[in-house]
Amino acid sequence: MDGDLLPIGQFARLSRLSVKQLRHYDELGLLPPAYVDAGSGYRYYRRAQARQALSIGLLRSLDVPLPVIAEVLAGAADALGGVRETLEAELARRRRTLATLERVMADGLPATPVRVVTEPDRTVAVERENAAGPADVGRATSAS
Repeated sequence: MDGDLLPIGQFARLSRLSVKQLRHYDELGLLPPAYVDAGSGYRYYRRAQARQALSIGLLRSLDVPLPVIAEVLAGAADALGGVRETLEAELARRRRTLATLERVMADGLPATPVRVVTEPDRTVAVERENAAGPADVGRATSAS
């Protein structure tokens, strides 16, 4: 075994990832250890793998999904575009939510009037089948 290899616990501390995360990334093929002892199953990583591990940690902290991280690590230049679009849409939704909250804070809850009325009995149709179009409504509503 080479002196450049670090046991998984030491590499975890160096890369700011947990041992559990490193095992998971190994299972996914994102960050396989440089060496696995056949007898003990212990995993060892090279110091040079720290950059890749830190990159994975950074991208996960930005909510980048693991399949996209795999694309980024493989060199796909445009892999993060979809993540950016998703974040932009979420940000727009959050801004709309914040604007509504600010209106409620400024004006109070909307005062929607509620009226209870008594309606006469009515005959209704129960749909058991979908009509293909307006000409098919009679057949669909009379089906038993």
